[in-house]
Amino acid sequence: MIFINDPKRRQNMAIFATTLTKGTRKVDDVMDAVRNLRAEELNESMLISMQEFSPNSDETAEIQEYEESNGDISLLGPAELYIHHLVQVPRYKQRVNALLFQMRFGDQTAEIKKMNDILLETSYSIHNSKN
Repeated sequence: MIFINDPKRRQNMAIFATTLTKGTRKVDDVMDAVRNLRAEELNESMLISMQEFSPNSDETAEIQEYEESNGDISLLGPAELYIHHLVQVPRYKQRVNALLFQMRFGDQTAEIKKMNDILLETSYSIHNSKN
């Protein structure tokens, strides 16, 4: 059996894995959305938590070793099963980061545009006050 070394992290990861599958959603559906970069099926808080609970290299290696030794996946706890699903997604961390960037892009550009408009208006006011 595989165990995540830090019991608190393991517990928090298990809780998150359980909340990830609330309702009719399955972990496979969530991972498929990440794999195919379908941001509309996810939300920002979910992606932030996915970043936070990304497995480290030791955890990933243990899961892969367990799978390669034909370990029974049904014996995995919720946290380990969550990691099992994550390692099936190529470049998982980069995809989650890309999805977060995609979700935040509109808000960030709107904020930059707002700040740019203020700067431009201020510049015109200063320029016109000298004349």
